[in-house]
Amino acid sequence: MFEIKKTMKRLKFILPIVAIVGLVSLIGHQSENYSSRVIWNVSKDLSVKYFDIKETLGNPENFSKVLEASIIKKDHTILDLLVVDEMVVVENHAHEYTELVELLPNIENLVHVHKNSDDSNSYVAGGIKILSVEEKGGEFGVFYGPVSKNLVHALQRRLDGGIENEDTDLTGLVRFNRVEEFGGHFILGLYPRKMVSEN
Repeated sequence: MFEIKKTMKRLKFILPIVAIVGLVSLIGHQSENYSSRVIWNVSKDLSVKYFDIKETLGNPENFSKVLEASIIKKDHTILDLLVVDEMVVVENHAHEYTELVELLPNIENLVHVHKNSDDSNSYVAGGIKILSVEEKGGEFGVFYGPVSKNLVHALQRRLDGGIENEDTDLTGLVRFNRVEEFGGHFILGLYPRKMVSEN
């Protein structure tokens, strides 16, 4: 009888701890699911918007360089253009771009815009910082970081159909690289272009 009371006392102490650990784990899992859905949707929308602008402007070669040299204000990027639209367009192209933007998705509703002390912007989607965008070889990538390995795995399972346990994978819709400067976390690249073109 004494042993049963002792065991019950231990269980009363242990069960709340187990419940808290389980709840924290569930919250973490739900947070990763939310982040993965949001950043994938933002990546698709950024890709659609980028290629719509490119097509509207006649698919020029070296499109990124053309945009940065002629349409985007100095010290701003293509990511700035895709998120905050006409605020970063040079004056002599503002009217045409404003007319074009009315036909494109408004990304700013999906992305949190943070004003930095140097007047630049930084962008966060699903709790993850958007680092940059890039078009290369007809593919459009959106880069996020730092992200956890769990988030990388959640996206790989969902989008690529399996998990790559390496520190680097530069194939598929989900591409990543472990970066020591980020405390061993990852820079994540999402490449929705092929999937978007199939829809």
